[in-house]
Amino acid sequence: DLGCGTGILASRFLDRGHRVLGIEPSAAMAEVAVTKFADEVGFGLEVVDFEDWEPGHERFDLVVAGQSWPWLEPASRVGGARSALTAGGHLALLWNTPDQTGGSLGKTIGSAYLKHAPSLYARTPGSKLGLGGANPGDEIRADANFVFLEELAQRWSRTYSSAEYQ
Repeated sequence: DLGCGTGILASRFLDRGHRVLGIEPSAAMAEVAVTKFADEVGFGLEVVDFEDWEPGHERFDLVVAGQSWPWLEPASRVGGARSALTAGGHLALLWNTPDQTGGSLGKTIGSAYLKHAPSLYARTPGSKLGLGGANPGDEIRADANFVFLEELAQRWSRTYSSAEYQ
């Protein structure tokens, strides 16, 4: 789980009996995940930037990146993910794309982005375009070692309490 953060996506795989290795650059986020999964024998975590992580001899059937792909270094993320996979392994990129907020609230949010994060204002928050403007599907199709299968989109909503969001 690349950029596993507090383990939101990892928990879904652990709940289904899968083993998960989280790669997380933030020690504070990693601490939340380690505490949350302290009793999970199938969970491991390495606090390291993905670009600096070495899988060693271990290879994985599935590499997932939930919300994190755009924040990985564009020059190395596809090759890094590929090198961590077994032959025939899968790469799954997941993210949320919020509905556009219109009206005065949308203008207020836009103004805040322009003031505090102008580089993010160039794209819709949560959009598929990653840093550098590359569409992940196109980026993966360009790597001859991947067989691109499909892109899926599903509308959904869920309400979390603040305790559940960790």
